[in-house]
Amino acid sequence: MGLQKIHGITLIEVLLTLVIAAVLMSIAIPSYKTLSTRNQVVAQSNQLVAAMHLARSEAIKRGLPITLCKGVGNRCVTSGPGWEQGWLVFVDDNANGQRNRGEIVIQKWPESTAKVTIQGSAQVAKRITFNRFGAATGTAGTLTVCGADGNPSHASGINVGTTGRITRAVDGDDADRIVEDAAGNNVSCP
Repeated sequence: MGLQKIHGITLIEVLLTLVIAAVLMSIAIPSYKTLSTRNQVVAQSNQLVAAMHLARSEAIKRGLPITLCKGVGNRCVTSGPGWEQGWLVFVDDNANGQRNRGEIVIQKWPESTAKVTIQGSAQVAKRITFNRFGAATGTAGTLTVCGADGNPSHASGINVGTTGRITRAVDGDDADRIVEDAAGNNVSCP
């Protein structure tokens, strides 16, 4: 009888495969985390932009002041965390920036399930009110959406002008990959 040929893989081949897999994973996992963070930031930014456009278009359509405020349930909140706790759009009959009894809620958004923080500059820290012409009444500013990592290069900014124009913040000419607020300053994350 002759020698039988044994089929299979050797221990060295298994170890080499594991080393290659570990190297690939060490490269892929950080990239995946960055991608996931950016997707969460973009998704929340898109929802805020949609809420702003809704508030502005309703103000023009109804000929009444419409307010977008950070809120919980059917009420605006002026303290606590940022906009990530939720927001609502309502008909602000008396234009005081607070939802009062009888003022109609047009739409509300629940607390964010994404791990983001959403902070507004002083003028838009609590609310944005659009008048019947679609202008933001004295509330020009920037809302900044930051990921859980707090890295400003992963942040998104939304600028609201006094004319009511809503634009995405972009990085200026300095190429540092950090978007800039309406005043041209880099946004910062908590």
